[in-house]
Amino acid sequence: MKTRFLHIVFVSGLCLCCLSCDESFSPKGPYEPVLVVYSVLSNRKQEQYVRVYSTYDPPRFDPYEVSVETPVRDAFVRITRQSTSIVLHDTVVYRRDTLRYRDGIHVYVGNSPTPEPGQTYSLEVQAPGFPTASSSVTLPAKAIFQFAATAAAAIQNPRFARPIDVGVNISTLTRLFQIQLFVVFEYREGSVVRADSMEVPLSAPDTSLTDAQWPLPAYADRQGIVQRFGGTAYKAIMDRIVYKHSVAVKFVRTTVHVTQVGEPLFNYHNIIGGFNDEFSIRTDQPDYTNIAGGFGLFAAYVLENFHRPYPDNFYYNPEEE
Repeated sequence: MKTRFLHIVFVSGLCLCCLSCDESFSPKGPYEPVLVVYSVLSNRKQEQYVRVYSTYDPPRFDPYEVSVETPVRDAFVRITRQSTSIVLHDTVVYRRDTLRYRDGIHVYVGNSPTPEPGQTYSLEVQAPGFPTASSSVTLPAKAIFQFAATAAAAIQNPRFARPIDVGVNISTLTRLFQIQLFVVFEYREGSVVRADSMEVPLSAPDTSLTDAQWPLPAYADRQGIVQRFGGTAYKAIMDRIVYKHSVAVKFVRTTVHVTQVGEPLFNYHNIIGGFNDEFSIRTDQPDYTNIAGGFGLFAAYVLENFHRPYPDNFYYNPEEE
C-alpha cells in the first residue's frame, strides 16, 4: 500500500512539472540595447575622436550576419580634464576596410589642447534612451631619456660599427613600451629638397636587412630600460641611405621614439587577442570594457621623440661647396 502511494505521488509530481514548463527555451536571453563607446587619447594630436554606437540583436546567433552599423547620432559627448572640458560634434570619416561595413565611420570629434602625459581625462556620453556611459584614463607620465656615454661617439662614427645604447625610464602607469631609433636625412631631387627617415633595426648583418631584427612592443616589467642597437645594423642603415641617394643626401639627426601604452589599452589588447590561436579550446570571444554604464574602451598612449643632431662635419655628409 505504501509503495503504491509513493508511486502515485511521484507520477502526480511529474505531471505537475510537465504542465508548468510551458515556456519555450531561448539561449539568447532578453535583449536590451546599451551604448558602446570607443576612444584612444594620444599626446600626438589635438583632434580627439570618440565612436558611439549601440549594441544590436542579430536575427539568429551570428552577429556577423548584420552588415549595417548602429551609430548613435544624437549623443552628447564630453571630455573633461579638471575644470576644462570640450564638447565633441559628430562627423563621418573615411573607412578603408569595407568588407563588412560600406558606409563611412560615424565619430564624434573635437579640438582640444593636446592631452598631456601624466594627466587624467574623463569621458561622458549621454544619449536618449540609454544610461549615461562614462570612464576616465590617466596618460603615462613623460619618459626620462638618455644616451649611454659611448652612444654619442657611436652615432657620430658609424664606420666603426659600435653599438648604440639607449636608456629610458618609463612611467609607473606604463604596461607596454616600444623604443625605436630613426635616422632623419634630407636628399635632393633636382631643385627640390625632401626629408625622409629610416628606422634602425636592433641587429642586421648587411644592408639587405633580410635577417634584421626590429624592436617590438615589450611588457614593462621594470622602469629602467636599456635598448641596444647594434653597430653593424646602424652602419647598414647609413650605407643603405648613401647607396640610394649618393652624394645628394645630408644627415640631419637621429631620433628616438618612445611609445608608452597605459593599462586600459594593454588590457584590451591582451584580453581580446588572448585566445585567437589555432590551439585554443575556447569557443567564446573574450571581451574587455572600462566603460561604466555601457561597453567599450577609453584608453591612452604617449609617444615622445628625443633628437640628437648630426654635426655639420659629419663623416657621411657631403662637403660644402
